[in-house]
Amino acid sequence: MAGLLDTIAKRLRQVAFSFREKPQTKVDDYVLEHFLFYHGLVGSSPENQRSLRDVKQDISDALDNGSSLQLGIALKVQPLWWEDKLRTIFDELPNKSKAAELLIPELEDPSWPNHSDPLGHPEWIVRANAANIITHLKIQRADERMSRALNDTVDNGTAAFCHIAYALGRISTEKARDTLSALISAEEPWFRVDVAGALAASSREDIYELLAEALFSDHPLQDYTAVAIARHRTPLQLLNSSSKTVQDGGCALIIGLLQASKQTFNADLVDDSDLDQWLPLVNELAQQDPNPIRIRANILLAESLDANQEHSKSAKEENESEIIRKYKSPEYTSLILKWLNPTATQNAAWAACNQRHAIHLIGQLKIQSALPELLNMLDKNAGPTDAIIESIEQLGDISATKQLVAMVGKLVNLDDRVNRLPSKQPVLEDNAAETKTYWQILKALGNLPAPNSMTLLTTATNDFAPDKREQALSSLISAYEKNSSLMSKTAVQDVLKKALSDPSTGIRVVALDGVGRLNKGELLEQVLDAFDAREISVSKQAKSTLSKLWAAGKSTDIEKEIQTRLKKEHDEFKRKKMEEFLASEKSN
Repeated sequence: MAGLLDTIAKRLRQVAFSFREKPQTKVDDYVLEHFLFYHGLVGSSPENQRSLRDVKQDISDALDNGSSLQLGIALKVQPLWWEDKLRTIFDELPNKSKAAELLIPELEDPSWPNHSDPLGHPEWIVRANAANIITHLKIQRADERMSRALNDTVDNGTAAFCHIAYALGRISTEKARDTLSALISAEEPWFRVDVAGALAASSREDIYELLAEALFSDHPLQDYTAVAIARHRTPLQLLNSSSKTVQDGGCALIIGLLQASKQTFNADLVDDSDLDQWLPLVNELAQQDPNPIRIRANILLAESLDANQEHSKSAKEENESEIIRKYKSPEYTSLILKWLNPTATQNAAWAACNQRHAIHLIGQLKIQSALPELLNMLDKNAGPTDAIIESIEQLGDISATKQLVAMVGKLVNLDDRVNRLPSKQPVLEDNAAETKTYWQILKALGNLPAPNSMTLLTTATNDFAPDKREQALSSLISAYEKNSSLMSKTAVQDVLKKALSDPSTGIRVVALDGVGRLNKGELLEQVLDAFDAREISVSKQAKSTLSKLWAAGKSTDIEKEIQTRLKKEHDEFKRKKMEEFLASEKSN
């Protein structure tokens, strides 16, 4: 559970960077509600928690008095914490028809927000609970009112959106489907996830084309979209469709699930039995009618199956090399390259998805001949920019650094960024898309060591945003490892020394790792200072770095410095840490 919570916290920070607001660290209620919703959590017990008996009595009183206003008051409880409890309460009511009347009352004043209308209530928790109960009681005639509630919630009480969307989806009427499908390309990524999951949760069978459309779209939470759909519809249901579009949706669903299992969700999201079932079907589809979506799903499935099963190392390499060799053939390379410029007559979302996966395949398969076209696309902004940069990084051709470095100047004002005070906490950028691409370039330059890339990375280690400083430092270390002639030892040492005192914990951890990887024994004092840091991650990394330096021939210097510190240190805990480290290294 601790590992999952760490992953969620990391994802919260990542998503925070994508929101187009003024710099701040507060995460909106609707973002937190969505994380709890999709990870099956209920959050902490709400303050001033009402008892089950009190809520039950309040609901009963509301029904006795025929008051929707009172019912709204009774439903002011946290949805995720109370969902099962509220269902139990309403199941035990002697007059469920009366409850239905109060949940969707006929009002003289139909304007929203309205305290007397649970679905239009000013407080989002009341809207969410009302929608969940309406669906639980199977009040299908509420689809019109719930559709209005969902559309209104786009702008008001957005934390309720996921609850209302799924409640509407489970009603499964034609009106519900149409309302959800109209929001399938909503500007807010979380709403796209909700709509896709709600459609999948429907009992209808005419939603597969819509699910495919949702899977083809490109947004920061596409892994959540895949998970949301897969909780109600399996990839096999899409793969076995007679529609080629839906089949491709099934392949996109598999790609999304495999990526989610390596990022935001646990690895057990996908198990070997799933892979064994999916691979033959995807392989057959890729043979019958190959396109980048099918080819990439085939490659990722084969690689995942190899990684998950207990094969010998040689068997894994043979398997992977065989499939890579197959798709690197002139026939498939030509097909992949054609998809860099899809024709305008094709389904737009499907074509864009194929283009995106073609770009990923170019990097994955190391199709070097595609570099000029990728750079041309980057120059003309003709495609998914971040995916193109990632593919260029994988190709590893340093001739691309000129264009990437120049691009940074168009994306951000670097002089302004490096002259602002460095932030300890994550910041929300004004221009989220541009700064994300800037970060992507910083990452790519770590695999493209060249004089201009080293200059940019060194400058960017002074960026005010901690995620940019951290990535710049990480890439600088990687690039220096690949070609140490591009930067003097003193210059690298100065960058690491400054980073070791950075206000951000993550940057200090990266700097400590760099000291070990680059064998910078000159920074031994700073590493030992970090060994006593209060932050566990910093102290743990400092210990690892000391071990690397010890193994690299710095044992005498380390022992001498520790003995000097032991003579001055009176804190028993700190003394014990240093003594145990020495004993451990000497025994190895």
